[in-house]
Amino acid sequence: MKVLYFTATGNSLAVAKRIGGELISIPRAMHDGDLSFADDAVGLVFPVYACSIPPLVGEFLGKAEIRAGYLFAVGTYGMTKGAAMREAAAVAMRRGLSFDYVNGVLMLDNCIPLFDMEAQMRGLPKKHVDDQIESIVRDVGERRRFLQKPSLFDYAATAALSLAWKAVKALRPEALFRVDDGCTGCGMCARVCPTGSVSVGDRVEFRRGCCFCQACVHACPEHAIHIFMERGSRRWRNPAVSLREIMESNDVT
Repeated sequence: MKVLYFTATGNSLAVAKRIGGELISIPRAMHDGDLSFADDAVGLVFPVYACSIPPLVGEFLGKAEIRAGYLFAVGTYGMTKGAAMREAAAVAMRRGLSFDYVNGVLMLDNCIPLFDMEAQMRGLPKKHVDDQIESIVRDVGERRRFLQKPSLFDYAATAALSLAWKAVKALRPEALFRVDDGCTGCGMCARVCPTGSVSVGDRVEFRRGCCFCQACVHACPEHAIHIFMERGSRRWRNPAVSLREIMESNDVT
């Protein structure tokens, strides 16, 4: 089994690790140009951004050659996944692929402009994340067929957030991020950027191509990177994933 994943703060990688199999980073695969995958089972695990699939994942699905007897997708989300998984299925279908299993895991929402990480961490036990993941691990192990369908609320949330998401994507990255005097120029931000949109020289520069994953903000050891309208100073990394694992997953420099 192969599990193709994209992660920014470790949530999706934590799920992928629990599912098991050969783990393959989507950003690294895109960078290396090796986009052919075949196995008895192939899965995708990725975060949901504003009720949509991340642009990087959409691009990957539009290019990858996948051959599998059992194809599954798992989205990690913090408030609502909306119709993101239906979107993923539609993109895959254009490539002649059909998912056998589609599900989601409600986790901590790490979008700093919308959520305070302190509050998110306090509410995490109520989400029973381990139980959700264990259920998905069991389903995949048994090759269960299940397509979680969006509700009317999911479609409404997607419609509402898609406009905001388009507005954010249209902004220049330098308008979204600010680096304070605490920056030491360590380069961690560049090493966790999955699109290679951050460079560090005399100062940190953010370029077009940014997918707004916020990995740079959460991974900065000095908490020197800030994003517009951020709700708090606390940052997040899934405790089941090390910073080195995120670097190894996303370093496309």
